[in-house]
Amino acid sequence: MARITRANASPSGSISPDGRLLAYVHWDTGDLAVRDLRSGQSRMVTNKGGNWEMDDFGYMPRWSPDGSQLAYYWYRDDGYLNELRLTDLSGKNVRVLFSHQQRGLSPVGWFTGR
Repeated sequence: MARITRANASPSGSISPDGRLLAYVHWDTGDLAVRDLRSGQSRMVTNKGGNWEMDDFGYMPRWSPDGSQLAYYWYRDDGYLNELRLTDLSGKNVRVLFSHQQRGLSPVGWFTGR
């Protein structure tokens, strides 16, 4: 079984609703990643290039109730400093839900309205 340590994953990660996947920040790059807890295989959800010290980075990923999407905080180093984003697990369908230069929102959970 693969081991996740603070050196390669953020303590702000979250477990998928079915308990199979861990969403976390890969601090070598600042990208969001997902790890299959059974196989130990990880894959990047975002792929911004560069490293987290000089570029944008993700934080606080939170799973949708059905496990198909992640909401997360994104720091942008280009003037729009704080964003709340939503993406599917491919990372290709990103939506910015909130953007502000001084205030950021970190997701803590989902409300389904049911």
